[in-house]
Amino acid sequence: RALTDVPDVFIGFESPTDAGLTGIVKDSTVARTLEGVAALQDAGCGVTGNFVGDPEWGEADFEALWGFVAEHRLR
Repeated sequence: RALTDVPDVFIGFESPTDAGLTGIVKDSTVARTLEGVAALQDAGCGVTGNFVGDPEWGEADFEALWGFVAEHRLR
C-alpha cells in the first residue's frame, strides 16, 4: 500500500543562488536544478529542497530563502 498519493523527491539545491554555490562541488546551477524541479512537478511529484545555511546569514538571507522555496513550490 502506498504511503502517499503524491511521491516526493528530495533535491539538494545547497543554495538558492549560484553565488552561494561558490566553494561547493556541484555539477549544476540553480537554473538547471529548477528545470529538473519543473519536470518533476509536471509529472505530479512534490519536491523537497535541501539547502546549506551559512553561519554569516542574516534575517534577509533567510527571508530570501523562504521566498525562493515558496516561488518554486518546494516543500
